[in-house]
Amino acid sequence: TLLENLTGLKLDQRKHPLVQHLISAKKNYYSGKKRLGCAKLTFAKLALEDLQKILAYGKSLYEHFRKELLRKSLPLQNYFGLRLELRMAASLIDAKIPFTKSETPDFILNKPINIGIECTSAHLNLFTINRPKQVIYKVVSAIEKKNGYTYKTPLNILTIDITNLLHHEGQKQCARILADMDKSRPLLIGK
Repeated sequence: TLLENLTGLKLDQRKHPLVQHLISAKKNYYSGKKRLGCAKLTFAKLALEDLQKILAYGKSLYEHFRKELLRKSLPLQNYFGLRLELRMAASLIDAKIPFTKSETPDFILNKPINIGIECTSAHLNLFTINRPKQVIYKVVSAIEKKNGYTYKTPLNILTIDITNLLHHEGQKQCARILADMDKSRPLLIGK
């Protein structure tokens, strides 16, 4: 299968987040939640497509991401950050922007000046959300955590994957909270 050939993962590795997306996609689709099933399948498929792009671009970059993806202790919140890094690398490749994979920041754009891109994610289990403010709190926490780092580059862009916050089934109020700039902007400015 493409999953096994590209990542080394097998469908019986049920604890891995990428495999969980595939299993959950099938389960949701056949239980009547077809849109959710298709969305989860698409999420997994896009990850594999990004990995294929990275492999075509360079073997060492592909090996780095494959190794990270196969880490035994890859918790879900780290998977979303890694997934954003995969997406960012594939986007930079598509745009033909020269970059170097790094740590702190995750990517360095080499021309015309060195600019860093740091990737992180804000993940929230929306089934246990108590108050809408927790959604913005997760984004603010991600910003504050990264503000404490010392970066190799003087200028840095922080990218935050909030897809979990925007697209969780049955939680439309979360998307409204993030879209309401009058309420969210004052909480985010200065972070």
